[in-house]
Amino acid sequence: IFANQDSFQLDDLGFIDEQGYLNIIGRNSNKIITGGENVYPNEVEAVIRATQLVDDVCVIGICDRTWGQAVTAVYVPNPKVTT
Repeated sequence: IFANQDSFQLDDLGFIDEQGYLNIIGRNSNKIITGGENVYPNEVEAVIRATQLVDDVCVIGICDRTWGQAVTAVYVPNPKVTT
């Protein structure tokens, strides 16, 4: 990618798909560390959105004495869905 073979490190996360396209999925600094595991809020948000039970969602890390951080979702429920 770099003509002179120089490179630099960014804090972005991504992957190259089967077609060779670069997909940016988030920022490393946005990770939540819970119980020693790295959790990326955008991945959790995508799963929650896929349920179509919410209109919007934001996943954040809340300080937790046991786990370090607790994964927490703040959401707007879909008014068309009843329980």
